[in-house]
Amino acid sequence: MQRLESCIYIAKRFAGSKHHQAFTKATQYIAIASIAVGVAILILISSIFNGVEEHISAKMQQHSEHIRAIGLNTQTDWQKFIHRLKQQPNVLNAQAVQSSYAVLAHSEQLSPILLKGLDSSSIAKIATAKKITHTGDKKEQIANSVAAYISQAFARQHYLEPYDTFSVLTAKKSGQRVSTKAVRLHVAGIFDESLEPRPIETIKLNLADINKHLQLDHNNIEYISIQTNSIVNSKQIAKKLSRQFTTWQFYDWSYGMQTLFESLALQKRLMLMVLSLVTLMGGFNLLTGLVIIVLERKKQIAILITLGLRPQDIQAIFALQSLFITTVALLVGTTAGLILSNHINTVMLWIESLLQIKLISTQVFMLDFLPTTVRWQDITSIIISTLVLGLISAIYPARQAAKIKPAAVLRYE
Repeated sequence: MQRLESCIYIAKRFAGSKHHQAFTKATQYIAIASIAVGVAILILISSIFNGVEEHISAKMQQHSEHIRAIGLNTQTDWQKFIHRLKQQPNVLNAQAVQSSYAVLAHSEQLSPILLKGLDSSSIAKIATAKKITHTGDKKEQIANSVAAYISQAFARQHYLEPYDTFSVLTAKKSGQRVSTKAVRLHVAGIFDESLEPRPIETIKLNLADINKHLQLDHNNIEYISIQTNSIVNSKQIAKKLSRQFTTWQFYDWSYGMQTLFESLALQKRLMLMVLSLVTLMGGFNLLTGLVIIVLERKKQIAILITLGLRPQDIQAIFALQSLFITTVALLVGTTAGLILSNHINTVMLWIESLLQIKLISTQVFMLDFLPTTVRWQDITSIIISTLVLGLISAIYPARQAAKIKPAAVLRYE
């Protein structure tokens, strides 16, 4: 115990000595700065990826289907099935869906469209159009058209406002023949779908309307879209429902969306690996500084060995010195990383106003801000890995210090 206390005291004196050469001090300060910057960046990037993942999950919790149910029997009473689904403890909502592909002609281009028919109760929930007083002309304009609900992005792209009319071209099957059919629509509502993954643009209609234009039975559906109270547990909930309702097949969100979250996790790992090079460079600077200290302090090390310190004690002194320097860098880097994580949007706004450019746009990143979530397990991993880096950096200089021969050094002093 006394030896350990002596090693800690000597390590502190070596680390905080004011008698180092200017180059030695500069090397130590650069090592502290490099490690601190690396730790701050790792915490910031980790919190941003965590925030984006949680923000997308929260949006999907509100908008996307978590489970899709497809009936094995076309004669199944889906209204009764939906009623039973809504009574399940983990199910928040269930809605019937019928879909069909269509094309929209715009600026001499054809854009693919997904027409999505929903039951009337679901349509009522997404109807967010402003209340507009119908004039006689407006009533006549929308009299022979179908109420449609479009996304904000679609409305901006095609300059559409509530109660504007437009046409799409779809197909209908009659026996063995497939023919095209033009469907006149009017904008009955505009909904926010900025974070819901859309391979193609979606227009939502009433289930009865889409079945009428496709010449299907008015009660015909394609599948049931189910929303649960936990997107994370949707796979387990789907398995439980499949055991309870044997005439339906259930597919959880990961059947089509798992790739998105796996991609985010992979990008996070790759980004952290690349940015860890900054901390690694700090480790090399720390190693260089310790080697220089060994060369500077040969006489003092020789005296310590002469006084009875073992080679293991000398190695411990330099390992502790490395840990002291690394701890200072960690305190600075962790504090800076947490402050940046909590105020990154303020910093982004300042940079945008300074450079007069828009760094984050919903048209590119699906977000107009950077959500951040600090997870302490990530910070713990960063701290532990940085401390390990500090210990590794001390191996070579500690061994060199332990190999010093007091007689050879003191002979010429």
